[in-house]
Amino acid sequence: MPEQEYVWLPKESILTFEEIARLARVFVSLGVTKLRLTGGEPLLRHDLPALSAMLAGIPGVQDLAMTTNGLLLAKQAEALRRAGLRRVTVSLDTLRPERMRELARSDRHERPPRRRAGGDRRGAGGRVRAHQAEHRRHSGRE
Repeated sequence: MPEQEYVWLPKESILTFEEIARLARVFVSLGVTKLRLTGGEPLLRHDLPALSAMLAGIPGVQDLAMTTNGLLLAKQAEALRRAGLRRVTVSLDTLRPERMRELARSDRHERPPRRRAGGDRRGAGGRVRAHQAEHRRHSGRE
């Protein structure tokens, strides 16, 4: 992520873990059984394993998953697994290293998705899936 251009939201503008869990309980009471942590980069959220444990502990939640770019996953994978995260999708904006350097302004993306997930296919919670999304402006070049 181009950190020098990123505008961080003030803490009071983002939901607390308790507010997220409250919303999740409402959704589960309406029949939702699967939850996914996504949006921006979930691994940037301080103490994500605590939120994962709160969500996984809600009666009726059968599956807790996360979508991430995977850069910070290796450091948190085991704690997230212990907290109840079961599936991870590593979403890649590109497969070309030069394009990733342009997008992320970092060489950290050059590690393969499995290595980002902690070294094996089972990753954080049992399954790691790599996904490369096509961007309209770069369609057909990947």
